[in-house]
Formats: sequence, C-alpha cells, structure tokens
Amino acid sequence: MRLGPLRHRLFLLEQGRDSGGNINGVWSEVVKPKIWAEKLTESSGTRKAAAGEFGYDTVTYRMRYRSDLDRTKALRSFEGRVMTIVGIENVRDLNQQLLVTVRDRQAN
Repeated sequence: MRLGPLRHRLFLLEQGRDSGGNINGVWSEVVKPKIWAEKLTESSGTRKAAAGEFGYDTVTYRMRYRSDLDRTKALRSFEGRVMTIVGIENVRDLNQQLLVTVRDRQAN
C-alpha cells in the first residue's frame, strides 16, 4: 500500500481496567506506532434514544493491516475526535489493508 493517500493520523485507544480486571470507562492510548489512514467516505445522521436525540458521523478509513485492531477499541483523530469502531473489513483477506468504519457520536 502506497503512503501517498494516507493523510489522516489516528491513534488507537483501548478502555482501561481497574485492579479487578473490570473496565473502568477511561480510554487510554495504545503505545504502538500511530496509524496513517485514507478517509474514504463520511456521512451524518440522527437517531432517537431514551435520553433524547443525538447526531453521529460515520467515517470509513483505509489503512495498513494491523492485527491488534478490533471492535472493543476506539480511534482518536489528530483533531481529538474519539470514534467507536463499528466495522472492520480485511480487504480480500490478504492481511495488507483494512477498511475500518467508525462512528463519532455527538449529543444534540
């Protein structure tokens, strides 16, 4: 995969755990190389929930393959947006490229 279109810098986050191994809800950055990605698509929408209506942005990124990426982690953009991973596709199962779909929730 050529580096040219990989213009977006992302950071991999995982939820912290307390001494008992339970998730404490605090996101921390994984100390691995930063992720460079190409933004392919972006869309917006709104949803109604019990707590009210909220907006969200859905973005799909193409990046180099990483074996440590799964849906329990999140991505943070260079601008500070924290995005939940909602889908990961290993392109042609070659372990070279990933298409990662993320959702950024924003309260209205």
